[in-house]
Amino acid sequence: QTCALPIWNAAGALWGLAFDADSRKAIRKNGGIDKLIQCLGSGDIELKLNAARALRNLAVDADSRKAIRDKRGIDKLIQCLGSRDIELKRNAAGALLELALYTVSRKSIRESGGIDKLIQCLDSDNDELKRNAAGALCRLALDADSRTAIRDNEGIPKLIECLDSNNDELKRNAAAALVYLALDADSRTAIRDNEGIPKLIKCLDSDNAILDPEE
Repeated sequence: QTCALPIWNAAGALWGLAFDADSRKAIRKNGGIDKLIQCLGSGDIELKLNAARALRNLAVDADSRKAIRDKRGIDKLIQCLGSRDIELKRNAAGALLELALYTVSRKSIRESGGIDKLIQCLDSDNDELKRNAAGALCRLALDADSRTAIRDNEGIPKLIECLDSNNDELKRNAAAALVYLALDADSRTAIRDNEGIPKLIKCLDSDNAILDPEE
């Protein structure tokens, strides 16, 4: 375990550095993304957690998102969603949320089984994990094939349940996902049949508003 400490700390330092745009560029140029993705395959939870944190920060840049995808980082991040460690799952879901900005990455997430894993995260008691998962599902729902997959994997009832949360960001993300899902007739039926309409209307109440009050 002592031998692992320098690696933990190196990944942790890269996590902190990746808050800065110039550092993100330097990490990418020096092969850091590939190394961090390799760390996700480790059996050491702390190392995987720091690597996922760093990749989440790196994924705010388009060039880094492409590098993560090209190095098969999406597959590794999806595997992390199956971990028992909530922090690892939360950061992996956060990285997938950023990666889902691009159509080609959304396709990779869908084809690698990410939609089912993200839907499973909505069963968690951790609101931050659920918020990230709902946000990723919202972006994935931009694509028709992903909307079908979300519906077929019982994602609609779970997103509707999120509307009952006291966490405003989770409610926003869940409601936003339902916006895109409602583009399809079968999804509209599923939303209606799962009592989504009353819950969405309840979100319009002033005491339960999910939008900031008008200034």
